[in-house]
Formats: sequence, C-alpha cells, structure tokens
Amino acid sequence: MVSTQSIPGGAEFGTDYVFMQNRVKFVGEDFTADGDVWQARKEVALTFVDDAIVEADEELSVTLERVPGLASRVALRLSDGTTSCGSSCPSTVTIADDDGVPGLPRSLTALAGDDTVELSWEAPESDGGRMVEKYQYRVSADSGLSWSPDWTDVAQGSGEVPAVGYPVPNLEHGIEYRFEVRAVNANGAGDAAVDQATLPETVVSVALTSAAQTYAIGDEVQATVTFSETVQVRATPSERPWLELDIGGSGRRALYSSGSGTGALVFGYTVSEGDEDTDGIALDANRLMVPSGSAIESSGVSVALEHQALEAQAGHKVDGVRPSVDVVTAVSGAVLLGFNELLDAGSVPGASAFTVTVNDSDVSLAAGDPVRVGGTEVTLTLAATVTGTDTVTVSYTAPGTGAIRDVAGNAAVSVAPDAHVVTNLTQPAVTIAPAAEAYGLGIDDVVFTLTRTVPVEAALAVEVALTQAGEYLDAKELTRTVTYEPGNSTAELRIRRHMFSASATQTGDLSAAVTPGSGYLVGSASSATVRMVVADPAVTVRLEQAEYRFVEGAGAANVAVVARTVAGIPATVRGVRHSGVDAVHTGGCRVRHRLRVYAKSCEVRGGRLHGGRRCVAGAQGGGADVRRRRHRGGG
Repeated sequence: MVSTQSIPGGAEFGTDYVFMQNRVKFVGEDFTADGDVWQARKEVALTFVDDAIVEADEELSVTLERVPGLASRVALRLSDGTTSCGSSCPSTVTIADDDGVPGLPRSLTALAGDDTVELSWEAPESDGGRMVEKYQYRVSADSGLSWSPDWTDVAQGSGEVPAVGYPVPNLEHGIEYRFEVRAVNANGAGDAAVDQATLPETVVSVALTSAAQTYAIGDEVQATVTFSETVQVRATPSERPWLELDIGGSGRRALYSSGSGTGALVFGYTVSEGDEDTDGIALDANRLMVPSGSAIESSGVSVALEHQALEAQAGHKVDGVRPSVDVVTAVSGAVLLGFNELLDAGSVPGASAFTVTVNDSDVSLAAGDPVRVGGTEVTLTLAATVTGTDTVTVSYTAPGTGAIRDVAGNAAVSVAPDAHVVTNLTQPAVTIAPAAEAYGLGIDDVVFTLTRTVPVEAALAVEVALTQAGEYLDAKELTRTVTYEPGNSTAELRIRRHMFSASATQTGDLSAAVTPGSGYLVGSASSATVRMVVADPAVTVRLEQAEYRFVEGAGAANVAVVARTVAGIPATVRGVRHSGVDAVHTGGCRVRHRLRVYAKSCEVRGGRLHGGRRCVAGAQGGGADVRRRRHRGGG
C-alpha cells in the first residue's frame, strides 16, 4: 500500500497536493527479464495543485507499507533496493516552485545513418517550473560558424508530450556535422545540448533478406550488406568476401554472390545437416571479411567494413536436424513410432516404406489409410492384432517422395529393423514431465504433467513418489495419487505453494517418479526433476525513488512501485499480491474504506467518493456507506 503524509513546514494536503492511498498488485504477466532476475514496475498517481503563491520548494512524504495478506517471502526495501525498512518505507517528494527556463536536454545522441542523422535525447532534469512545450534543433557543417537551418521546432510527439527525437535528413557523407538541441517552455528557451556526427562512407546496414522462415537442410540464408555509396567487388571463385553468420553459437560463412556495381551486396549460406538455431540467426559486429585476392572498393579505394551487430532474428531460425525415432511401441493392432520432434502432419509416406514383423513373420498394414502422422508420432495400423507375448520389429526406409518430414521440411532418418526394442503394451504407459524447469519456493505452485500413451475410457489412478534435496515438503506429502479423467491422455500433479516449508534454506532438486501400479505401465520418461530456488526474501517491493520532485499545478503525476526478484528466482506464475485497507484524505475529510482492485482510481473530492459507477460499486466505508452518504468536516 502506498500513502502520503504532509511534512511539517512542507506541502499541505488539499492545498498543494491530493493523493489517495492505493494498493499495488503485481501478477506474473507484469514481470519481465532483467539480467538474471525478473522485475515488474507500476506507477501510482499523485495530483498537484497550483496555489498561485511564489514560494520555496515544498516537500511531502510518500510511504510504501506492508498490508495484510502480503506473502511472507516478500520484503520491503528502500529505493536503493537493498536496505531493509521493515513494514514502512518512506520516500520524499519535492514540489518545485520555479519560474525559470528548462535545463539542458540530457543524453543527446547523434546517430549517423545513410543520409540521415537520428537525434535522440531525454527531457531535462528541470523544466523550469513550466511544462516543456517543445524542443528546437539546429545544424552546422562548419563547427558552429554558421547554422543552416537556424533554430527549428521539432515536430510534436504523441498527445501533449513533445518529441524527444528527430531524424535530420539530406546530409552528405564525409562531413562532420554539429547538432544543438534546446528545450522551450512558456518562460523561454534553455541552454542547448551539443553532439557531433559524420556520415561515413561505409556499411549502413546488415539484414537477413531471404524470406522469414525456419530453414531446413539445403535452404539458403541470404544476407544483404548496404553501403553508403556504390561499391565494386573484385573476387575469384575461390577467394570471395564473406559474412560470418552466428547460427546456434557457431560461425557459418555466407559467401558473396551478387551486387557489385550497386550499393547492396548479397551473401548466401546453404544450411547443412546438423545446423540448428532455435533463437534466430544473429551476426556479431564487424564480421564482414575480405580475404587477400579480393576487395570491396569505391572509386578504386577500399571501403571501411565496420558494421553493427545484428541481434538474433526470431523470424529466421534454423532446423538442420533430421527427425529420428526415439521409441517404438506396439499397442493391440497398431505400432507407434515416437520421434524426437514435431512432424509435418502432411508428410505421410505409403505403406511400402515400412516393414513390420511379428514373431519373425511379415505383417501387412491394414487397408485404407494405415499410416497416420500427428504431433511427434507415426501410427501404423496393422492387419492383425498383436498380443502381449508377441515379438515385434519395424523398419522404415525413406522413399524418394512422400518421406516423413519435420515441420521445417527435413526428411526423417531411416529406421533399421534392429534399431529399437519394441515395447509391446497391453496397457497404457505413463510418463511424467515438469511444466517448468525451476520454481521459486513459496512463490508458485509446482506442476508436473503425466501423459499416457493411449487414452482409456475409464478413470485411471497413478502413483507418484517425490524425493527432495531439501526439506521442502512434509514427509506425508511425498506420496501422491494422480487421477486421469476417462478418455484423457494427460493429468496434472500440482503441489500448492502454501504446502512448502517456510523454513527451507537450501536450493536444490525436487523429483517426481511414476511408480508401478494397477492398470498401467511405467513409460521410459518415468521421472522428472525441477529446481527449487530458495531465497528469503524471494521478492522485494519498493518505491522506485527516494525523492520525487513535481511542480505545483502540474495535475496528475506518478510515483512508481517496483517488485523485483532476487538473482536466480524464475519468473512467477501466480505473481505477488499487494492488497489491504486504503485510506483516502482530502481537505478536512478523512474516509477509510476498502477498495477492490478495479476501484483503485477512486478519490474523494469535497467529501464525496469519485471515480465512476465501478468505483462506487466497489467501495465501502467503515460503518458508513460511502455510496450514499456524504462525509463532512474532520470525519
């Protein structure tokens, strides 16, 4: 819960600011990766009033407080993120009363492109007590002796917020330009920030220009290098410039193929078997190479080859791994080939691609469509039924056309008759897998998924045994029974977060294993392990700044509350709750009430609760119904 309080001699509630105490709630979707931790950030609005009095800066206090129901492993911290503050963490807000001009725009950067320099900056530390209305820029090609154009307004940004960036077009290569940017408010223009940039006669950009896809074996990856001017390439078939692509952490040479006499050179690499990149092809900085005997030139002079890195391109993944069979299972009148990856459901070979034997005798596949491809399995329907004592073999020879393929298009590896021991099942086989690799102890439910090879038209109870590296669970919780609903192929083992010990101190593994039982067999993936990450606290919540500074009359403003996991804690699924009783202060009236989450935008003005129908419906005053009754005076 976030609340405000006047400081003696500082800002006065109702005269200088209005602020309703508020609850802040963090859920799993709010957290994003920040290095090796997860972080969420939310803002709480304050309202500042212009009292039309010339006066010194004023201060008030903003406090982050614990509320009932806050998870035991969530701790409050000061804005430095490390200092504990118990159940109440203060932060100071300064209300500035200053009629000056804006300060210097911060972090001005001039980034050279093809024929444009992209200017970007941040708002000044001080707006001079008046809202920054616009920014102006100017350009000099002679170190500031002359300016063309002189001060020019930057186009307005979205809404009422001035833009903090501008592309300066139509510039020439090889000239060092000087750029100045200044902020302007109702009182005038502030000092200018300065930066320089020279448009290089070099590489402008590098991009993957083949169609976005997952590349299979034999597919060509094309990359295009664009220069600031026309270039010529001198090369031989054995000595060509090349661009080193990062495919799955390994360098692969994309050789020059075309583009000499233009400003864009094309490079190509053909995917080989074994190449794989699940994140997307990337390119490190400065990986354009020109071997001896070749050159990239402009007007007979070698051009500079430096270029920026290209981050992993999610639309350009590589799957150069052929699908292969992991397990072969015989169930009644069918043989199931389990592959190691998803298959193309349309890649259905003919029955002649398979040979099945039962007790050393060939068995035909059934008439009609005996071969089905779906998910990671190929199902062969036999013309005869297999019993539990039969010995079954299966082989697959990839045909010239119509071969089994993965979703990227790679043909599956052939299967020899003796490559796999066939498990002949008269009952479904049960396997187990974790829903996630790691969990924060006491933060999330832990989930394992159990899968059986074939659905059974009846409920099925499966026994699971848990083992643990630390004392996470009470001994009585280490044996579980998981029940499949009739006809379902999957079931869930969920261990609720409140069942884990609050006194656990050791990070370690929690394993679940399917144990033999009635009505099922234990499959090959009979156990699964997750990492239990133990930290106390696991999550900290704080006000983002130790001090805030807002200008009177500025209207709504925000203070931010940040929830941050400690290093190693995985992303939360359930999230962190921050809830409790709110107190609303305004003028001489004090109303205590409990707000639901949707009513957090309510406020009390003139003794009445405001914020729309949803707000009114969700607010109740202690002993008084604030939906109908007006609170007056110092109540």
